[in-house]
Amino acid sequence: MKGDLVVKTVRTPHGIIVRIAAIAILLTVALAGTFVSKGSITFASSVIETPTQATPWGIAFDKSGHIWVAEPGCDPKPICQSAFPSYIGEYTTSDFTLVQNYLEPSGFSSPLFVAVDSTGHIWFTEPNSNAIGRLTPGSTPNWEQWTIPTANAIPYDLVVDKHGNIWFTEHGASQIGFFSTSTHTFVETPTPTAGSDPYGITLAGSEKIWFAENTVPKIGSFTFTASGSINIKEHTFSTVSNPAPTAHLITSDHSGNIWYSEGFAGQIGEWIPSQGTYTNIVVSTASFTHISGISVDSKNRIWFDDSLNAVVGYYDPSTGTIKTLTLSDLSDHPHDGLAVDSSDNTWFTEELGGPTGRLAELPAGNL
Repeated sequence: MKGDLVVKTVRTPHGIIVRIAAIAILLTVALAGTFVSKGSITFASSVIETPTQATPWGIAFDKSGHIWVAEPGCDPKPICQSAFPSYIGEYTTSDFTLVQNYLEPSGFSSPLFVAVDSTGHIWFTEPNSNAIGRLTPGSTPNWEQWTIPTANAIPYDLVVDKHGNIWFTEHGASQIGFFSTSTHTFVETPTPTAGSDPYGITLAGSEKIWFAENTVPKIGSFTFTASGSINIKEHTFSTVSNPAPTAHLITSDHSGNIWYSEGFAGQIGEWIPSQGTYTNIVVSTASFTHISGISVDSKNRIWFDDSLNAVVGYYDPSTGTIKTLTLSDLSDHPHDGLAVDSSDNTWFTEELGGPTGRLAELPAGNL
């Protein structure tokens, strides 16, 4: 086996240059079913891809069979280098058709994560504008945004509760934010651990919300209310230090257990609320790895991606099996946009795939 260092240069629509280094494995290529096998690495040829407009990030499904893509136009660290209007894309899940690219108006900037409410409104976070936004889609779209009271809060992931209100993580302020969609008012609650930098957030059951804390080995939970008043409880999932694994994105399975990606640790974690116990599962042994997106399919398999190795795969808790595939372009960088639809198709964004990124689908049964 011979490895050559390949450096790929990507220029974003706004002139930001990103150079990605990847190891190109020079091996004999042989077709094997729907996959291309290069030595011990399996490359997917069954992944369906379509270009996006501007560096895609978070995704969400609506009730009509469409998928919505937040496209910040940059790789936030944790915000874009400058503020500029960018896009939210709408695609059909049935045939991958682009319905419309919605360009934000002046005064808006870089949508990062998206969520869809029961009435079809598209909610999104704007870390650069320190705001929560709402898009009413259609031939004459309407854009609204509300500034978060805490300066530099850096809103990240968000969910819509059963009352139609918005809950979101404040990555820069270490708070959980609440936005009432009826009164347009905010409530902000600090995490018990200062400087925890909350990242992903998810609904679990009819009353609970869980979130990931990105700088400490903890996840948090609370019972949500219509008023926004909450009591946060934290749960430690590791005693390892130097470095400690930290949670990134988070989801729940069909049994009510909580799963979270652990970034550079190359792991995913399971928290069982009924027992107060956790298990951390190694899903990547690569020297440089980052397990980012996480989602659950109808068979209770836990899907994840590894942004630094262009890998998508799943862990089956019932058997302990891990299956992965490597994308054809090693610089694709599948990251925070990963979700499984009701037909068990796995969707993910390729942040650095092609000149402006791509939306990808791995149809059910292809791994």
